[in-house]
Amino acid sequence: MPSVPLVLSGQRPRRDPRALLNGLLIARVAEDADPVPGHPWIGGKTVSASSVIRDPEPPAADTIVRLDVELPDPAPAARAYRVDVPREHLDDALALTLPSPLIVRCTGGDVVEVAQAVDAAGHHGAVDVVDLADTAPGGAADRAADALSLAAHVAHGVYVIAETADQVVAALAGVVASLRGDDVRDALAAPDVPALLRLHPDAVEATRSVLLGVEVPRPAEVIADLSRRVPEWADAGTGRGDGSLE
Repeated sequence: MPSVPLVLSGQRPRRDPRALLNGLLIARVAEDADPVPGHPWIGGKTVSASSVIRDPEPPAADTIVRLDVELPDPAPAARAYRVDVPREHLDDALALTLPSPLIVRCTGGDVVEVAQAVDAAGHHGAVDVVDLADTAPGGAADRAADALSLAAHVAHGVYVIAETADQVVAALAGVVASLRGDDVRDALAAPDVPALLRLHPDAVEATRSVLLGVEVPRPAEVIADLSRRVPEWADAGTGRGDGSLE
């Protein structure tokens, strides 16, 4: 996939800061968790397959199902499925036949090799940015940077797993850096928020076409923190500057 130019000439459409975040966050739901907050930045939720099997109602259309148990046959339709596997079981995961797209989070192995294998199988790769503080050579930050560096070159996009607002911002900056051909490690370590706010609408669209979603375990907390950190997003996304939820 060729590099996407993020600085365009000609008449500029009106910038909308909320477009970068609308529908971006995927709420990770536990059985004892509070209901997912209603907010324009929430694009869906992820639940365990075991909870789906116990629920007499089929999963909602915006649900991503985490495969923690074997699914019944036929498997229920969902927005997508997510599987976490070590490198030695990657081939088994890639061979799964499901009624919805598959997101593959592979721990271990060569980052480039794994990403290429997942993409070649027609699936979506998952990038974990939870441990960016691990900056040792070959550590979690390096692996995340290597994976996001490939974001502009895969056909099926990437799905990010995060925990905090800072990690969400870092993921956005990393994808933009990948599309621009900039240093992704630098972008993850020191995201340029003003540059994100200045993105041309076509660049926002390109970023979101690559970044499928960012999964977070505490969406209300992340939304509030994002709103405090970047008031321009809060003002555009909610009409208020406090990040409170409807």
